[in-house]
Amino acid sequence: MDTFTIWDRDVEEVNGEGIHYLGGFIDFAECAARFQKLRGGDGTFVGECRDGGRLKYLLFYSERIYTRLAFDSEAPIKSLFTKKPSDKERLREVKEKIEAAGYRLSQLE
Repeated sequence: MDTFTIWDRDVEEVNGEGIHYLGGFIDFAECAARFQKLRGGDGTFVGECRDGGRLKYLLFYSERIYTRLAFDSEAPIKSLFTKKPSDKERLREVKEKIEAAGYRLSQLE
């Protein structure tokens, strides 16, 4: 599976149509159609979520190539002194926006 990785710091906007990031766009409708074609489901799944482990990411079933939206984590000590939300909190915020648009993510282990 060919995968293109972008980082959450490059996300400009998440709206009902998809995710705008520096240099591109993830189209939720396109991802939902590809996910349904490859994995089945009800047409609302746009990809998969891995929110455990060291690297947290969302994997979108984009038409030409899978797109991984990865979330940077900071060192535990550094995170005590910054006001930046944790990688898990930032991932949750993006998931909530996806769900508000009527789409879902399946869970990866």
